[in-house]
Amino acid sequence: MRLQVVFRHVTFLLFILSISFLFPALYSLWVHDGLFLSFLYPLFLAFSLFLLGIQFENQEPNVKEAILVVVLTWFLFPALSALFYIESGAISHFADAYFESVSGFTTTGASVLSDVESLPKSVLLWRSTTHWIGGVGFVVFSLSLLPAL
Repeated sequence: MRLQVVFRHVTFLLFILSISFLFPALYSLWVHDGLFLSFLYPLFLAFSLFLLGIQFENQEPNVKEAILVVVLTWFLFPALSALFYIESGAISHFADAYFESVSGFTTTGASVLSDVESLPKSVLLWRSTTHWIGGVGFVVFSLSLLPAL
């Protein structure tokens, strides 16, 4: 297994996720809720990993490597999102923040937050963004499987 290929593809996907942090970050600046830096921490972490990943040659992954990319992405997307929830103070424990992130990316709608409406608007925008990303992922996954049926 070529771990450099896996690392390059995973960091590219994390970079794409980090771009989605920009919209709530800019909104946070606009509404002055003081959470702008909370968005920048996971964004810069993902971007730094991406800069490390692009040093490797771009090669097509084989089936095992592609499966590992998907598995790692499913673990790392919520972990990166959980960092934001912790930094923003919306959720204090990593397990709860990870659960909230997984809930968003899988569009299950489950939440550990008792009063979602009381959160700052930029946190609500990020939470909605994770649900949107999960919904788009479900549609793309469904469309890729339907022709095979």
